[in-house]
Amino acid sequence: MIDMPKEDKVIDNTCNGKCSNCGQCCGLFIPFNDDDIDRIKKYVKANDIKQTNRINVLTGVFNAHCCFLDTVNHKCKIYPVRPYVCRDFMCNRQNWLSKRNEYESKAKYNSTINTQIMATFDDKIYNDYEPILRYIFGIIYDNYGGKIDHNILIKFIQHIHREDLLYYFSAYDENGKKFDGNDLLNI
Repeated sequence: MIDMPKEDKVIDNTCNGKCSNCGQCCGLFIPFNDDDIDRIKKYVKANDIKQTNRINVLTGVFNAHCCFLDTVNHKCKIYPVRPYVCRDFMCNRQNWLSKRNEYESKAKYNSTINTQIMATFDDKIYNDYEPILRYIFGIIYDNYGGKIDHNILIKFIQHIHREDLLYYFSAYDENGKKFDGNDLLNI
């Protein structure tokens, strides 16, 4: 099975020990829980916060940072209601591994300690599944020599507990019969 990458080293991007607002910690898969989602949804709606387009129109390259990072001003669009991990994180901490475990123990999503449900704010707040699908395809493509096999795809989706994503896929068997959504589990 493909393991999700887990970075054990944190690069100190602080300026004199204070946050430099570089945005390097604003990743696509930070740990969060349902309380974070509820709080953020209310804030996004009340403040009419639009999702950031992270696909470079010139290169087509996807920038895998949080959809709430304003990359021009290096500011968080949801700063007053940001998740616990964002409130407490500082990249110059020497005890990062123990702090990461503390963050993940409070999380429902993107935690290797708990259930490993993989999600982004894009799909939980904006119902936009493109970022997580791009990530999944990228991981499988990179790990299997540029080949994406539907069996591997299904195993990975089950591994991250996101069978709901199967709705966005289709495949064909050796006879040319098309399978959609959850039917893929029966191929």
